[in-house]
Amino acid sequence: MQKGPNFSLGYRQHVDIYGWVRLARSSQIVHVNEMHSNDLEYQIKYFLEIDKIGRIQFANNTYLRAFIRKILSARGNERLLDLGCGIGTVGKLLSPLFKNGGEIVGIDLNHELVEYGNDHWARPPHIRLEVGDANNIPYPERYFQIVTSMGLYENVANLDRVLSETLRVLTRPGKILSIHIDMDRFIVTPCPEFNRRCYKDFVRGMQVVGIDVDAKRFITTCKRRNLIFKEFQFVMEYKTQITDNFIKIMKEMMQSYYQNKKIMQKFVEFHFQFMRWIGWSYSDVWDAVHYLYSHSDQVAFLIKHKGEIYYRKTPMRIFLIQIFEESQI
Repeated sequence: MQKGPNFSLGYRQHVDIYGWVRLARSSQIVHVNEMHSNDLEYQIKYFLEIDKIGRIQFANNTYLRAFIRKILSARGNERLLDLGCGIGTVGKLLSPLFKNGGEIVGIDLNHELVEYGNDHWARPPHIRLEVGDANNIPYPERYFQIVTSMGLYENVANLDRVLSETLRVLTRPGKILSIHIDMDRFIVTPCPEFNRRCYKDFVRGMQVVGIDVDAKRFITTCKRRNLIFKEFQFVMEYKTQITDNFIKIMKEMMQSYYQNKKIMQKFVEFHFQFMRWIGWSYSDVWDAVHYLYSHSDQVAFLIKHKGEIYYRKTPMRIFLIQIFEESQI
């Protein structure tokens, strides 16, 4: 069977964190009243204490929502399943698109994340989060018109099994939307060389343990299973001048992390589970994490670069798979 074409549709959101949002491919300039830092969202979903603000801002990103609206072409009355929902970030982002009688269900193995999301974000009956396993989705066949995921397909060891379950609960026609953070093309500048090395080693460690960082396994599996997909690009870029006020904000943020010993311990443990496979000892990771969040060293670096432009780029690859009939799979 002939596979559908792959193509890229690019979109860039530029944000000056002191108040101006600029959209590439458009002359539109929108004033905002507060600092936007969607790109600061950590992909460490267990750190709710730190992650909460970034995820809220991601979920409220109207530009990403409008971009996905065009991709999905949803009517608003569909049932949507979000796999590996965490605290419900994707469901919250897309919920305004499904208010015409639609329903959003998220499942995740971590009951703490599900409980947090239901307490803070889910609004029954429109959105609800449940404890559930993507390997055995607790819903009948052909129940959902759309299945979404952010960071799940690249993290599972048994991708074929999870895709099979996804296809089982998907209607015909149906759509799968997978959001992938392109960690290889993530950029921060200016950036201390040690910070850059730590990030590269962290990503390399993820690859060693089997995380599909570049989405190659996902793409290969889709092609092998004759799944027709299209790839889209959404890039969030943030620029601002490094001023005294910017340095002050960064210092306060790092201090809030550094002073929370419980969170620092979690950071060390999380990074060690990947970096140990490429030669980092626990004490190495401990020292690195404490250096990265030591406001004195990092602030000294920013002071050295005061007056320059701080730039942060978070590329996202968004895959849309459309299923029309059984012969496709």
